[in-house]
Amino acid sequence: MLLELITRQRPTGEMFTDGLDLRKWVGAATPHHILDVVDMSLKREAHSSGAIEKLKQCCVHVVDAGMMCTEENPQSRPSISLISRELQNLWKQMEFGK
Repeated sequence: MLLELITRQRPTGEMFTDGLDLRKWVGAATPHHILDVVDMSLKREAHSSGAIEKLKQCCVHVVDAGMMCTEENPQSRPSISLISRELQNLWKQMEFGK
């Protein structure tokens, strides 16, 4: 779900054919080309407020969490409580609450 939120793409979208899926598409862009897969409305808002670099940093962390949650082997996936703590720490680190 995190990958869907950041990209605004459905895992069953038309662009995902021939073995390409949402996870592979996002993984190929991480971290250096992360903004290539980020939803355009998020980029517009960040650009208009001068926060594009902050968006980039945040998206890398959120996508990392999403990638961990979608590991092929369920035993390799972190607990939701761990992901929740990481996202809360990110929120504080990015100073979104201020």
